[in-house]
Amino acid sequence: MVIAIIGILAAMLLPALARAKESARRVRCMDNLKQLELALKVYVDENRNLLPPRSDVVRWPQDLLNVYRSTNLLACPTDLVRGIPPANDGASDPKYVADNAWRSYMMNGWNDVFSAAFNSGAQYSMKEPAILKPSETVIWGEKRHAATDYWMDLLEASDNLIDKIQHGTHSNYLKPTRSGGANFACADGGVRFLKFGRSVHPVNWWCVSDADRLRYALPIASLEP
Repeated sequence: MVIAIIGILAAMLLPALARAKESARRVRCMDNLKQLELALKVYVDENRNLLPPRSDVVRWPQDLLNVYRSTNLLACPTDLVRGIPPANDGASDPKYVADNAWRSYMMNGWNDVFSAAFNSGAQYSMKEPAILKPSETVIWGEKRHAATDYWMDLLEASDNLIDKIQHGTHSNYLKPTRSGGANFACADGGVRFLKFGRSVHPVNWWCVSDADRLRYALPIASLEP
């Protein structure tokens, strides 16, 4: 009888404990992104208001490393629970330590603003003052565990917002779900937890102009957890 009661109590308490642990991991993930936001602010102030260049040689983790220092900030605790995330998408050189580190985040590639440069393969940089709605424009989002990309490229052949960005990373079910949400670092320096699909519907927070925010908005039904 006592064993049965203990079993019932365990069945009631363990899910609550698991949810509490996931809530703590989500907060730590937000803290990681806040630290990256601070590093970005220092970088922008020292580089004529320019964000790290959208480059396939030296990527943003390496560009910002001298400011944030610890590559531990690149990995979300929830993502690590699911295993070691792929480190890179062919980092150009082993000496770029941060580009080869475990990573859970993708940075906005600003393809909507620099479509010609992106399509030609040229390197370009977004100017911080050119971001019209900083509190509702994403700088970093959480990627799918298996995704290896550094940049969220809106104009890439495969749809990064569907195939690469994880919209339901954090949930009460301890796996990505439509009832969950994800952390997003925005251009105003804030980090926001957005419910599933909120970053792309009814407007797309990865775009700059009002026209593109509507043009590239996605129906929530098109997204996978």
